[in-house]
Amino acid sequence: MRKKILTVLAPVLAIMAFAVLPAMAQAQTLQINGSPAGFGDEIQAFSSNLTSESALGNYECEENDLNIFMTGNLTGQVNGGYFQNSGGGPCSLGELEVTSTTNAGTVGWRVQLEAGQQGTLEPIAPGAKISFADQIQSEEISVATCTYERASVPFTYNDDEKDLVLTVNSVEFNGGACGSKKVKGTFTITGTVSFGQVTVDP
Repeated sequence: MRKKILTVLAPVLAIMAFAVLPAMAQAQTLQINGSPAGFGDEIQAFSSNLTSESALGNYECEENDLNIFMTGNLTGQVNGGYFQNSGGGPCSLGELEVTSTTNAGTVGWRVQLEAGQQGTLEPIAPGAKISFADQIQSEEISVATCTYERASVPFTYNDDEKDLVLTVNSVEFNGGACGSKKVKGTFTITGTVSFGQVTVDP
């Protein structure tokens, strides 16, 4: 079974709310199954190339999923997601296992698209930061817990091909005594979703 955990993007990323873009006008809203996305609608994003480079080493994960719930057509909230390796196990850091838990469920993460194919993931709670704690284990014995945080996460998106792809370009998080951590990779929106002229089929 998949070991579910909340993620940074989650994600990175978090990969991601969808807006009426001021620079694009013509009321280009996010569409789900042919209807404008609205409150409570769920969007799913999938990544198979997300990597984390930390002072402790490089994280290896084979599957990263994000769940995004719309609070309107201007913003959405990252509710949760998970990292996992093949077979549903946690990610690995060499011979160690890594489980990551974020604060998305407590402060809320708002994601929105902006003009110029730019986007931002930021906390909803005033003054809060996006943070996640990595629990590093060896044979179920805790070795260390490192907490990484950042005020916001920038990303780019591409809506002129078949898929709607969100890209995190080596974004650095501060881990205090654990050092920094850089996250990069892409998330592809799944399901029957369209934005502008783009349609993504399941």
